[in-house]
Amino acid sequence: MNGRTRRKRRAAAGMTLLELMGYLAVLAIGINLCVSLMFQGWRLSALHAQALERMNSVTTIQEAFRKAVRASDTVVPGFDDFRTGEEAVVLRGHDADGAVVHTVFSRLGEGEELRLSKVVLSGTEADYDIEKMTTYSLPLGLLSFSREGRGVSMTLTLALKEGERAGKGMAHRFVATPRGGGEPRNTRSTRKGEGQDGLAGMREGWT
Repeated sequence: MNGRTRRKRRAAAGMTLLELMGYLAVLAIGINLCVSLMFQGWRLSALHAQALERMNSVTTIQEAFRKAVRASDTVVPGFDDFRTGEEAVVLRGHDADGAVVHTVFSRLGEGEELRLSKVVLSGTEADYDIEKMTTYSLPLGLLSFSREGRGVSMTLTLALKEGERAGKGMAHRFVATPRGGGEPRNTRSTRKGEGQDGLAGMREGWT
């Protein structure tokens, strides 16, 4: 009887200190796992949002470049201080009223500050206005332009952030052809022979 009574009293008294410490250890491990999973979920969500934003930015650049090239008549050697080559491409076209318009895609900044710039200029080199200037906010690792047959290509890689693998800096390449087929045409603003000289200059810039 005494042995049974003692066991009943011990059970009624609750857990021992050792048992309590064991339960607390298991609880701490469970909380730690939950917090870890929660932070991992937040990180994956942030990375997904960042990747989606980059994809949208690349698509915006692709659409702007192709639209501008296809709307132009040709690529010219240069306009004012802008020169067609690896770092920039100068497009010549006409607006709805027939006025000459030059669109320039070029590098802006260096290193971590490298961006793509687009400038739309109307008028002649002696007297022109900047109609629009756009700087795309997407950080770039590399940016270059080249001739692609009768078309123009733009190649870019995204800037890598700390901790990102080099594979994420894959190159994006966009190609488009001016509606004039890349050959300068005579216009009211083009002097005789200027078109062929312009084409020769364009080729020299990309040799």
